[in-house]
Amino acid sequence: MLYLLLYNLIAIPILYFFFSIGSLFSSKIKEGRVGRKKLFKKLELELKNFENSEKILFHATSVGELEQAVPIIDLIKKKTNFTVVVSFFSPSGYNYVKKNNYPNIDIKTYLPIDCYFSAKKFLNIIKPKFWVISKFDIWPNHIYVAEKMDIPIFLISATLSSTTKRDKGLMKFLNRGVYEKFTHIFPISIEDSKRFKTLFPFENKITVVGDTRFDRVYEKAKSVKKEELGLSYNASDIVFILGSVWEEDTKHLLPALKELLIKHKNLKVIIAPHEIKYIDDIQKELSKKEIESERFTLLKNELSPNVLLLDKIGVLAKLYSLANITYVGGSFGFDGIHNVMEPAIFGNLVFFGPNFQNSFEAQELVKKRGAFVVNNSEDIACLVESYINGDKRAQEAGEIAKQYISLSVGAGDKIVKVIEEKYNLI
Repeated sequence: MLYLLLYNLIAIPILYFFFSIGSLFSSKIKEGRVGRKKLFKKLELELKNFENSEKILFHATSVGELEQAVPIIDLIKKKTNFTVVVSFFSPSGYNYVKKNNYPNIDIKTYLPIDCYFSAKKFLNIIKPKFWVISKFDIWPNHIYVAEKMDIPIFLISATLSSTTKRDKGLMKFLNRGVYEKFTHIFPISIEDSKRFKTLFPFENKITVVGDTRFDRVYEKAKSVKKEELGLSYNASDIVFILGSVWEEDTKHLLPALKELLIKHKNLKVIIAPHEIKYIDDIQKELSKKEIESERFTLLKNELSPNVLLLDKIGVLAKLYSLANITYVGGSFGFDGIHNVMEPAIFGNLVFFGPNFQNSFEAQELVKKRGAFVVNNSEDIACLVESYINGDKRAQEAGEIAKQYISLSVGAGDKIVKVIEEKYNLI
């Protein structure tokens, strides 16, 4: 209670101040702040269309966490007529649902800023039968109010990094008071489970089930139709995708790329920046190296160019189905690697830079020799060369990666089974 009092007297005013000032300089913060205006009235209005059904609340900070929740949402919708409400902290997640078709999501909303009274009003309006939080976006006031309202709270695809500060010192004491209010936690690995037990010491309320992202990636891969992607390659072509890359990645990739394109005329390259606004910068750097490129949305010829710049959102995961080799971006930067599952499920030779500790599956793939780590341009050129020249280990890595993803599917079923059988909520 002392922690909660100090949190509301000190942390929450600072958070509100940050959002107020931040909205003057950041369009994303401003969008989130504007989106929360009249949040409760919008929510009440939308819920009127679902007055006669029970509500289930899911929360995801952004797109990645939403994708982890979707397998659970889909399974619950198959079994019940519950109304599914999904809340987001980030505008990117909210907008993604707005632009893409998620038939099993009935209502999308922003999560209000973590003020006690806002949290209470939010949960009182929805009155969810239970609440599922994806991965890590945990707000003390919302958790506290949910427990007081006897709303069961589940944490899925839960992770605690080995370098986390949450389970150490004063933070351990403070976080334990929040985590202990969860009904059940579903860590992605045994290692994560061990770390969670320092904050949530209830053996019978922790179940290691894996990551629901495997389920989602697997299902999305099954639905891909290559003929609808708008690209055409010859059978002899080697397709190399640079996925979700940042400037730190391209510094190492582009020098290797020039060398590879000169030596291998059948090499076809797709470059997908993490943010489309970097397309111009990448194209300029390519021009400096005398590498011609075309943009995906401006393609005129049926046969795909040697170097293609992907300037369209929501396509990359499908394009991996055309690839032989994929570099996964973010791994030369400070924030860490992006999604390695999406190329791995298609049997690509997957590789990345040295900063991949944020990804459990990337670490597992390296251990299983289903992915490779590169440290510079020379490593990149050498690895791609080895694949093109038929090196057995490079050729087999893709199949190892594909099997790893396929065999890891099923977390969603296990979670729903626990919620259904142990807690009788479905």
